[in-house]
Amino acid sequence: QSWQVKGGFRTIASEQVGPTFTTEEGVRWSAPHGTAAIAQPVVSGNLLWVGTNNYGLSVTDPQDAAVLLCFDARTGKQVYRYISPRRPEGRVHDWPVSPIGCSPLIEGDRMWFTTNRCETICMDIDPLRRGELAPKLIWKVKMLEDLGVFPHGSIMFLTRSCSPASYQDWIFVVTNNGVDLSHNRIPAPVAPSLICFDKHTGAVVWTDHS
Repeated sequence: QSWQVKGGFRTIASEQVGPTFTTEEGVRWSAPHGTAAIAQPVVSGNLLWVGTNNYGLSVTDPQDAAVLLCFDARTGKQVYRYISPRRPEGRVHDWPVSPIGCSPLIEGDRMWFTTNRCETICMDIDPLRRGELAPKLIWKVKMLEDLGVFPHGSIMFLTRSCSPASYQDWIFVVTNNGVDLSHNRIPAPVAPSLICFDKHTGAVVWTDHS
């Protein structure tokens, strides 16, 4: 089985963005998303997750935001969209048009991911997997507000962020704590750059700021 795609660009508000595919060979399905997607998609069971942005994705809800999309992996139908609004501080913490920059971690019915707002989130995705309801929020930690992290928006391209890692009952998260816009000063030198959470409750087990 071979596959090939050919295409050009979409036009949104007189601006070329894209790409969009005009011919497809050996492709089971394709689905639209925003204009940026920099982390690897994740497939678990019958669900496919991909981080993107909201630019060009929604006509009825056009504000800039980071987005985590979920598709039916068999058909390409969009079944869920998590929208994470921009932080008000601007580029120092949150780069415009940047997507959800991590690949979510999924174990069974639990999913963990980090957002452009410097949050770590745990969801129960079983209701979505059964085709009944949206995922259920289990816990959320606001690492900037609660733990003093000063996230640097462009630590990696378009706020590319590390995916959570799991070991036994723990989740490890790199926080993006870093410099200010001058790139010469670290506003929160003792804030954690690495956090270990209890994966079930979100309680902080251990931190490191080296």
